[in-house]
Amino acid sequence: MRSAAVVYRGLPDRLLLLAYDPWLGPQLVRIAQRAAAPSEAAAAVAGTRRLAESNPGVAGAVAAARHAEALIRGSRAELRAAADAYRSASHPLGLASALSDAAAAERAGGNRAEAVRLYQEAFQLWSAAGAVRDIARVQRALRELGVRRKLPRTGQATGWDSITAGELRVVRLVAEGLTNRQVASRLFLSHHTVDAHLRRAFTKLGVRSRLELARRAAPHLAANLGGGR
Repeated sequence: MRSAAVVYRGLPDRLLLLAYDPWLGPQLVRIAQRAAAPSEAAAAVAGTRRLAESNPGVAGAVAAARHAEALIRGSRAELRAAADAYRSASHPLGLASALSDAAAAERAGGNRAEAVRLYQEAFQLWSAAGAVRDIARVQRALRELGVRRKLPRTGQATGWDSITAGELRVVRLVAEGLTNRQVASRLFLSHHTVDAHLRRAFTKLGVRSRLELARRAAPHLAANLGGGR
């Protein structure tokens, strides 16, 4: 909450962060709810709704607004509807997040079967994205519901030899201290593509932070100035 204080203060008028990715709106709502900060949660909802109203043709913004409002209301039906809205937005992380929230609501309401179904779909999406913490959180929820899920064995290689040329270009710029948005601008990529490359690099190299990635990358990049794999 301290880190995001300037963002909350700017809402619902300053929408640059949400325009970067509307899915951040529901995340801000959830953070505020966990911190028992209802005014900040309401500001995040208002900002996300305003962005959607200003951009009715952007499916991701509309889905995020529905998601944020459903979190405030705690409505099981609205959370499921938000998940459905993300499907048409082609936003797998937003969909996984809404599915997880819907599953938690169904679990709280005593609907175990529906909670398990929703958690399992979210698990598949988080696994495909390599979202380690979210995978662990969903696995824990499923275990508490009597279901055990393991990560699918994909046979994915690890280490520097597994890093693709596209991922390496992103890693190099991140190691130099650039933000994801700056990397996207430099490489003429969408920020979603940069995020995906970076997540895969984190998983393949077994790192958890940008600082750790920079430390690991320095000797490798110094030995491979030609930019090869």
